[in-house]
Amino acid sequence: MTVGASSSTDECASYSDYGSAVDLFAPGSAITSAWIGSDTATNTISGTSMATPHVAGAAAIYLADHPAATPAQVASALTTAATAKAVINPGTSTTDKLLYIGRRFENAADYPILDFSTAQSPITVTSVPGNAPATLRVSVDIKHTAIGDLQIDLIAPEGSAYRLKNYSDDGSTDNVLTSTPSTLLLKLPQEPGSSKSAIIPDATSQRLTSGLCSSDLVRTLSG
Repeated sequence: MTVGASSSTDECASYSDYGSAVDLFAPGSAITSAWIGSDTATNTISGTSMATPHVAGAAAIYLADHPAATPAQVASALTTAATAKAVINPGTSTTDKLLYIGRRFENAADYPILDFSTAQSPITVTSVPGNAPATLRVSVDIKHTAIGDLQIDLIAPEGSAYRLKNYSDDGSTDNVLTSTPSTLLLKLPQEPGSSKSAIIPDATSQRLTSGLCSSDLVRTLSG
């Protein structure tokens, strides 16, 4: 497998390889790991040499559950599970997939966005106790002209609304896409007095007002 390196903001790192031979990206910037000098030595460096071990570790985890898997099957499993549209500006003819071995929740349905109305795209999250981390990101993929017409909220199970986009933001721009940095990197606000965001478990929905919609981890919404 050929591995590209992503930055802490999920951008293609300036030093990364790119092109059609890249299978997926993994974190490669400012990674702390073991180093020469002693059994406890560490160093923080950047490079595709830091990204590749992430993929090797993911392969080991997959093989632990699938010990008979061939190298081709492992590669296929990792690229299939990787998150698409997650890497910003990956480069010409380069995949935008980012290594993923954890759990993801998404809504695979398309929801029409009508003018002067509210649309909801529900996502069910199960078996994840406690609050979501403050670093949780919400990917959005919405097809709509002049997205300044849209207001996007993430609605927590108990009904709290977390604003992801205000009206007029991005003005006459068309579509809210996960490949757009300003929308891909939307972070949820922290709960007051807490180091974690007040969302998730068990059933979250995204609400679009006046033709708005969002989803936790993506699907195209038509309007």
